[in-house]
Amino acid sequence: MKYFLNVHHLYTSLALIFMLHGGTVHANTAPIDDGYLNPVEDLRYYMEQLERLPERLGVICWAAYEVHKEGKHESAMTLLNACADRGLVASMLMLSNFYEDGVLNTGELPEVATLWLKRAADTGDSRGQYYYGLALLRGYGHSRNETLGRQWIELAARQGFPDAVEAYEQWR
Repeated sequence: MKYFLNVHHLYTSLALIFMLHGGTVHANTAPIDDGYLNPVEDLRYYMEQLERLPERLGVICWAAYEVHKEGKHESAMTLLNACADRGLVASMLMLSNFYEDGVLNTGELPEVATLWLKRAADTGDSRGQYYYGLALLRGYGHSRNETLGRQWIELAARQGFPDAVEAYEQWR
């Protein structure tokens, strides 16, 4: 109990020092190194981060999901396209979903959605292979091609993608 009281007094003292010092009062008026007060609302911030920090591609591109959830679909699409162009499969799959759902008020665009699935599949990603195979089996956004669809799903199954493994097992 004595330890708790000493730690409690320490934290209380530190909080008072910070409040009396006034550092928190001026925090929002201090210059910002990269020039952005609220980077989430400025797409330029993310685009510059993609150039400066390519090793953090996945983390930076995750922001596209957040931007989309804020209702800023065009900005999200711009960022997703930039991420997909850099090879991020998750962005390719998300773009496919956006075009499938008609997020940009253009209506459903199955051909474009399937092109993004094909691009993801071509990277060797099992998710892309599976979903592209399904599109081919169903004739979604592309002429129906059961043979090619099964081949793509088999590739995904060989990599252990659970849905593909299940589908492949049913065919055998």
